[in-house]
Amino acid sequence: MSNPTKHDCEIREKEISGIYEIKPEIHADHRGHLNLTNTSELLIKHDLNINWKEEYHSYTKNKFCIKGLYIQLEPYVETKMITAINGDSLWVNVDLRENSSTFGKWTSTLLSGKLNNSVYVSGGFANGCVSLTENVDLFVKADNFYSVEHGVGIKWDDKDLDIDWRIGNNTPIVSKWHDNFESLENFKELIGKH
Repeated sequence: MSNPTKHDCEIREKEISGIYEIKPEIHADHRGHLNLTNTSELLIKHDLNINWKEEYHSYTKNKFCIKGLYIQLEPYVETKMITAINGDSLWVNVDLRENSSTFGKWTSTLLSGKLNNSVYVSGGFANGCVSLTENVDLFVKADNFYSVEHGVGIKWDDKDLDIDWRIGNNTPIVSKWHDNFESLENFKELIGKH
């Protein structure tokens, strides 16, 4: 690696407000690469929260594993930032903010270890992901503590959401817990939205 004098990141809001993709500038040579992973200054410039309380390393061994869609309710609503370390994963978010004009809409971000890109997810979104390669490593930051009692989920293949998980005709690997998550309609009843 040459001696870079500056490390930059590009940040752009997705088509649903509250979701941001962050792409770092990667400095690489024959020895490896170096890129910025702590983007606090950039997030502050965009008035985004950086008060992280928990950090996770998520590893998925097999291709086409679907996890989620998971959300925590008040007072444990989470803002998250997810960074790709290795492999490719599609990170999916569903807007479940009660007064949002895009309630029930979804967006996705391709996270790639080759890009070391991140997605910043504001509170009020359900989170899910699918591994598009084997051996996917993700680094996850959250601004609130995990609470089993406040966690609920939306079924990954809910017909009203009609999410494109980009798995084609392949059979996904889904845990029994996630496969038994609620429908979007049941979630609406849970929060009193009609």
